[in-house]
Amino acid sequence: MTEQEWLECIDPQIMLENPVLKFLGGKASDRKLRLFAVACGRHLWPLLKDKRSRKAVTVAELYADEQATWKRFDAVWRPAYEAAMDSAGPPIDETAYAAWVAVGGALPSGREAADHLWMVAPDAPLAIREATWAMQCGLLRCIIGNPFHSVSLSPLALTWNDAIVIRLAETAYDNRHLPAGTVDNGRLAVLADALEEAGCTDADILFHLRSPGPHVRGCWPVDLCLSKT
Repeated sequence: MTEQEWLECIDPQIMLENPVLKFLGGKASDRKLRLFAVACGRHLWPLLKDKRSRKAVTVAELYADEQATWKRFDAVWRPAYEAAMDSAGPPIDETAYAAWVAVGGALPSGREAADHLWMVAPDAPLAIREATWAMQCGLLRCIIGNPFHSVSLSPLALTWNDAIVIRLAETAYDNRHLPAGTVDNGRLAVLADALEEAGCTDADILFHLRSPGPHVRGCWPVDLCLSKT
């Protein structure tokens, strides 16, 4: 896969299998891959009719950020699986597809969670897949960034003006639009302005923060400000 193909890809399976993710900077960490799976589940939230599916997505997100124990996390997988089994199908419809996506977020590793998304997709109608795959690729780029580029922030930018950049990033990270889980674009624009004032000139960072998104938890420039991997 070339850089241009990464930026234009509309098939998450191809992106997830890209060997560049494994060798350049550890960009596809277990946490980031799980947050990607969670973001895909939150994107389908209106279709998650069963509270067992919703709980799996919610707890998986907490677990990704070490805010839930393994015991609590492990306890949501089987109920989510049962909810998916109880959903309509075959043939699989939108509600059933969403339920199976929710199951993926609660799998043991982030890689399994991410891979599960395209493993269940072949059972879904083409219209459902086409409607979700492009969005999933956008979410993956928001979380992973561009694995072909190495990006960093100067410590001076992070400590500038009483560490305002870090505080703004924390606010953006913690205050999202729920249940969709999207990060507020206005907060990200303010963060971009602060970074620029602090001396950041990286076009990729500033452009992404000012782009319409959607942006989700794990958004790579926000993670960069917070030293999250």
